[in-house]
Amino acid sequence: MNRLLFVLALALSPITSMGQQSPASSSVSPALQAGKRQDQSDGTKRSQAPQLVVGQTSVGQSATLQREDADTTKLEREALDLAAQQEMAYWAEWMFWSSGAGAIASVFAAWLLYRTLRATRISSEIQLRAYVAATVTALSRFSPDEKVEIVFEVKNHGQTPASNVRCFAKIQVWPFPLPDDFDMGKIEDPIKGTFSLAPTAGRHVACASGSPIDRATVNEILNEGTVRVYLAGKVLYEDMFGKKRETRFCVSTGPNTELRQVSEGEIVQSGIIFNDVDRWNEAD
Repeated sequence: MNRLLFVLALALSPITSMGQQSPASSSVSPALQAGKRQDQSDGTKRSQAPQLVVGQTSVGQSATLQREDADTTKLEREALDLAAQQEMAYWAEWMFWSSGAGAIASVFAAWLLYRTLRATRISSEIQLRAYVAATVTALSRFSPDEKVEIVFEVKNHGQTPASNVRCFAKIQVWPFPLPDDFDMGKIEDPIKGTFSLAPTAGRHVACASGSPIDRATVNEILNEGTVRVYLAGKVLYEDMFGKKRETRFCVSTGPNTELRQVSEGEIVQSGIIFNDVDRWNEAD
C-alpha cells in the first residue's frame, strides 16, 4: 500500500511542478511576447521599407507619364485645332474667291443678256422701222422769168408707218461743182402740212423757187454748165418706236436735152435727170 502511494507521488510530482511554474511563465510571457512583437514589427518595417520606396518611385513615374501624356495630348489637340483653323481659313478664302467669281460671272451674264436684248431690239427696229426717202419725179416749169417748180415724191420704204411727216425744201441756182466751203444756208420753210405714210406709201410734193430765173441764168445753165438748178430739202418724221428721224436730200440738173425742151415750153414725158450732190444726202 505504501509502495503504491509512493509511485503515485512520483508520477504526480512533474505535473505539480509544471502547475507551480505556470504563473511565472505567464508573467514572463507578456514581455517575451512584446519583444517578439517588436521584433516582428521591426522586421515587418524592414521588410516593407523597400516596398514603400519602390511604390513611391512607381507612383512618381506614373504621375510623370500622366503629365507627359497630358502635355502630348494638349499639343496634339492644339495641332488639330490649328489644322482645323487653317482648313477653315482655306475654305473661307476659297468660298470668298468663288463667291467673287460667281458675282463677276453673274454681272457678265447680266451684261451679255442686256447686250443680247439690246441687239435684238435694235435689229427689230432696223428691220421694222419706217424709211422715208425723197425722189424727184418732174420739173414742171423752167422758163425765163418764171419760177422753177420741181415735184418730188416722199415715200415710206419701211415695214411700219411713218407719222408726223413734214417736208422742207428750196430751189436754188448754185455753182457747179459746189465749193468745199459752200454754205447751203438753212432749210426751214415747210412746203406742205403734216401727214402720215403707211408702209410702201408715197406722196408727191411740189416745190417752187422763191423768185423767177432770168434768161441770162437760164442760158448759163443750159449752155455753159457753170451753174445748175439745185433742189435741197429734208423730211422729218417719227417711226413706230417713237424715234424722230430725218432724211436730207440734195440733187441738181444741168445741161441736157430734156431741160432745154422744158425751157422751150415742151412737155417731156421721160422726165429730167437729176444727179445727187456729194453732200446733204444722208438719213438716220
